[in-house]
Amino acid sequence: MNSKLIYNIRIKSLLVYSSAILAVTLGGVLRFIKVGDHHNSYYTATVHSMLENFRNFAYGAFDPAGLVMVDKPPLAFWVQSIPASLLGTNGFSVSLTQSFLGTLAVAILYIVLSKNYGRIAGIAGAITLAILPASVVIDRGNEPDSLLSFILLLAAISIIRAVQTNNWKWLFIFGFLMGVAFNTKMLVAMVPLPALLFYFLLANRHQLRQFLIKGMFLTLILIITAGSWITFVALSPPAERPYVGSTANNSIVTLVLEHNGLNRFTSFIGPRSQQGIPPSVRPSRQQFNGFSQLNNPRPPSQSRPLSVQPNQAQSRDFRQFQPQIPKPQNSLGSPFLDKPILRLFSEPLAPQLGWLLPIGGFLSIASIILFIRKTRKISKSEFSNPSLETDSNQEILWSGWLLLGLLVFGVANSTTTHPYYLAGLAVPLAATIGIGTARASQMLFYKNPVSLVIPAIVIAGIVYQVYGTHGTINQFVWTAALALGITSSLILAIYLRRKTTPGKTVKWSLAVGVMSLLLIPTTISISAEGKSLNGFNRPAIQIPYPGNRPPQPGLPSSEQFKILEYYLIQQKTDTKIILGTVNARDASPYIISGIPTIAIGGFSGNDPILTVDSFNSMARLNGPNYFLMPKENSQGDRRGSNQTPILEYIQDNWTDISDSLNLPRGTLFQKYE
Repeated sequence: MNSKLIYNIRIKSLLVYSSAILAVTLGGVLRFIKVGDHHNSYYTATVHSMLENFRNFAYGAFDPAGLVMVDKPPLAFWVQSIPASLLGTNGFSVSLTQSFLGTLAVAILYIVLSKNYGRIAGIAGAITLAILPASVVIDRGNEPDSLLSFILLLAAISIIRAVQTNNWKWLFIFGFLMGVAFNTKMLVAMVPLPALLFYFLLANRHQLRQFLIKGMFLTLILIITAGSWITFVALSPPAERPYVGSTANNSIVTLVLEHNGLNRFTSFIGPRSQQGIPPSVRPSRQQFNGFSQLNNPRPPSQSRPLSVQPNQAQSRDFRQFQPQIPKPQNSLGSPFLDKPILRLFSEPLAPQLGWLLPIGGFLSIASIILFIRKTRKISKSEFSNPSLETDSNQEILWSGWLLLGLLVFGVANSTTTHPYYLAGLAVPLAATIGIGTARASQMLFYKNPVSLVIPAIVIAGIVYQVYGTHGTINQFVWTAALALGITSSLILAIYLRRKTTPGKTVKWSLAVGVMSLLLIPTTISISAEGKSLNGFNRPAIQIPYPGNRPPQPGLPSSEQFKILEYYLIQQKTDTKIILGTVNARDASPYIISGIPTIAIGGFSGNDPILTVDSFNSMARLNGPNYFLMPKENSQGDRRGSNQTPILEYIQDNWTDISDSLNLPRGTLFQKYE
């Protein structure tokens, strides 16, 4: 073989592998540089409590005493507990696995795309996933969405392998992974399932009998895996397990179908309705006899306190992605774009996916159209042969997943309050862009008439990004993106007009065009901060949502919290609970600090967990000895209505010791001995 040819092949291979390594490295750097900076203290406290004893670990208890469960399945927190058990429970340790899995997903996507569509698709898809803002920010924290996205990527790969090999093993793995995904975030995990199953049906045409057998097998595996933890909770006597958080009737079915089901696609705004709930579902005093059977929590004197402040901790929770930059004056916002689905293309949702959604949506629709046109020319035997149509069939998988996700999250009201849900579209969007880049390269090489649209796509994409981010990022960045995009588009347009063979200039021009489209999203990811609606610097959209409210003026300030934290840690007591609060937002920082704390109203403060009698029974046997009273209760806070009888009892019968600690009067109460 010609030595020059061998040299060129080696150089090309080196460039390809270097690009792949660069994509993975870039994804890792963006995720690890701020790992844990914006963790959700609600989930961090849950991991801390789960490590207290096996009962808490198995049920996913939010508090050390095991009074109430976290509002998600415990799988993601089981994973987070591994580094937390070694490094201590803090924002860094509980977020470490998410950053690692997010970086690993970049490498896996490169492998699966390059294997079926070539290395250009692999590199473009991997770099896109590496820099997508929603994916980057969600992987820096401890939200379950990061693990969910990773599991769904593995599920997509397993169903592809099931089609390619016709092996039952891969079908079993797919069903198992979808069940695991369900145990990560319940019904939200099922969003891509129709697209994945449609791909399996389309790419593997079976006889009816064989298809029904495989379908029943897959359904059985999925039901067994998905229902394992739910069945465990449902069969546990209510008196021997924590209360099912974020439900009005202590039912795991309600958690699945409502809070983590329909509510995920409708709205979280407003308190949960309590009408029609019979008194019988409210826990009795006997239900809390199980407290005496709990393992003793870590004594306060042996706890390693962390400098966690209620206001600061909550402002650093990840509930919404938003860059720390002012709202653009000319952002793409209009009554027209405020409609379902179309609002995904304007502030504040468009930055979640780096303003790349229009390109991904266009490529998805184009892929489906091209696939339909191509299948008309293929015989039935060829169409059902995975080896002949692997790439086209997979385009249906990735494009279908993306379009289905756009439909679901675009229509869902909850996406406006939880924009980070769009992180679930990062993998199919990156895959679609990667495949589209490879297709564009092929069309340019053969001078397909359709390739004339490629320069227009690049310019339109850059203009859309620049217009949407103008005034929010450094002017040099969008100027450079605009200049590079226009230059590469002009070179490609000139080449397409001439009768010349594609050379290095054309290939590099396409690469520059793709990079220009990724420059602004990368900049957003670098400066991105995971912020919640609780923080002082709240994003433009302020929507009332239980648990995501702005800091209340009645909560102790930073210095006051330090005094209160120090005081509570010094209290020597045999009780299992030292402090009581209304909701998880108030309780989380104290739990992380090693102070056994409960939230009598669960996450939002509105769960009917206790009555006055059951609270008194619990306080006599196990505590709490102190109660942090929200100031808004004295002003008639409607969200705390379920806890009003208990709070009024505490105010009337406990001692207000706020003055002795320089806290606002009515803040901290001590139980009569």
